[in-house]
Amino acid sequence: MPWLLVAIVVTRTVSDVLMKKSVNTLDFDGKASLWPNTKRLLKKPIFGIGVFLGALNVMLWPVALRYFDLSYAYPFLSISFVLIILAGKWMFHEKLDVYKWVGIGFIVVGSMSLFFK
Repeated sequence: MPWLLVAIVVTRTVSDVLMKKSVNTLDFDGKASLWPNTKRLLKKPIFGIGVFLGALNVMLWPVALRYFDLSYAYPFLSISFVLIILAGKWMFHEKLDVYKWVGIGFIVVGSMSLFFK
């Protein structure tokens, strides 16, 4: 059943990255731009895939909670945050300063410490 947690991490990560990619070219600069940008967003296949994966993630999470303790499942889920941050750097050229790298280190060490008790 560990494949379930891996699937949750992957769907969460890919969903968030696709959402970011789909809104990158939009400019939400006020109420007047909300509806035109929303219409443009809904026409983007990449946005639809992101929504689908997000919905799939929401459906898989309760199943995982049925089989895993919260104290195990949540630290495993935190790995997706690290992957999302790294994807932001790699795909969107986001800046990672020393504080973000330290934060990533804390997440990784914290997650691993709960797995290997």
